[in-house]
Amino acid sequence: MKNIRKKPGPKNGIKLALVKRTSFGERLFRITRTKKVTLKELGEKVGISKRMVTYYETNDVGPPLEILKRMASALDITLAYLVDESPLKIPRDDDVSPTVRKHIETLKKLPLQEQKPIFHMIELAARNASIHSNHSATEIGSDI
Repeated sequence: MKNIRKKPGPKNGIKLALVKRTSFGERLFRITRTKKVTLKELGEKVGISKRMVTYYETNDVGPPLEILKRMASALDITLAYLVDESPLKIPRDDDVSPTVRKHIETLKKLPLQEQKPIFHMIELAARNASIHSNHSATEIGSDI
């Protein structure tokens, strides 16, 4: 039996963000981190091992189309988004205040049925704010 050498992964202590990746691998890395999905979880949803997900993330050989489709579905994104044919917007930490971030995290933990009334209240508040700002602009315009 031939001795097959396993390709070494990152050495202990090396940050995941510093691991060399292909452009597809970098995109997959950012999406999974943003969505807080581990490679093991993604592999289980797609039907491949964590090792294969890591292989696709770090090697020049990308996954076959069928695996790409399953990855996109598992990550709840479009195939075009996954393969970099549409813009990837990763929110920066300074885009959202800590208070808003805290509320978003709390909201994400609620069941969907409990989220819906909150979304409705936000939409009503935004619509109300929009009406008031348009009304104020009209009043200001009539004074001129």
